[in-house]
Amino acid sequence: MTRADPSPGLHVSWREHGANLALAASALRYVPRVPRAMLEDLIPGTRDLEITIRHELQARSLPHGEAFVLSLIVACLRPRRVFEIGTGSGQTTLLIARQSPEALIDTLDLGRSTPTLGTQKGEPPWVDLETIGAAWRGTDSAARITQHLADSASFDYTPFRGGVDLVFVDGAHTYEYVKSDSRAALEIVAPGGVVVWDDCNYVCPGVARALLELRGQGHPVHRIYGTRFAALRVAAAAA
Repeated sequence: MTRADPSPGLHVSWREHGANLALAASALRYVPRVPRAMLEDLIPGTRDLEITIRHELQARSLPHGEAFVLSLIVACLRPRRVFEIGTGSGQTTLLIARQSPEALIDTLDLGRSTPTLGTQKGEPPWVDLETIGAAWRGTDSAARITQHLADSASFDYTPFRGGVDLVFVDGAHTYEYVKSDSRAALEIVAPGGVVVWDDCNYVCPGVARALLELRGQGHPVHRIYGTRFAALRVAAAAA
């Protein structure tokens, strides 16, 4: 079930169009060089799943297509621990929680901290603290969700190291932040776990640039065909 708010993103000024074109020109150096793969090839088993989703489209939340794909990934993985970098309104947090009714979910947002690694033009930090995670608060899933407020570049990930089955990276989109958040994701993801990045597209060049570097370091990151996601399945532990 989906319910759309008709207002988010429908009215784009010519100035915003121009800014997006400039970002796209920069991203041309990176995005096409991150190879694409079908979801089923990255996460075997997703093709045969039948799922039900409920998703409300709000400002800066996932489009319906990405919401469906992420729901497939979560339902297939059946994670026990999830870590999300970038809470925002909490729509994605709730989406994940609905597909993993037994998972413990930690979600991180900047809060009152100052972003130390810059901000992408047109994507300021989420400043309304009262609405961070608002979507999942008061729901049946709230007891399984822990909200953290801190700069992701300096957050202490030590308690999560090697123990997270699914990491969803959707924080600040500067190259420096994506590089830092990706390094943290690889530290905390469990053997056999999955990391998913949002916004590997032509308006967020920093994402693809950082992911290309990961590929150069031997991590087989792929864009998921037909989406703005990229994903990495970490090798399982040796028997």
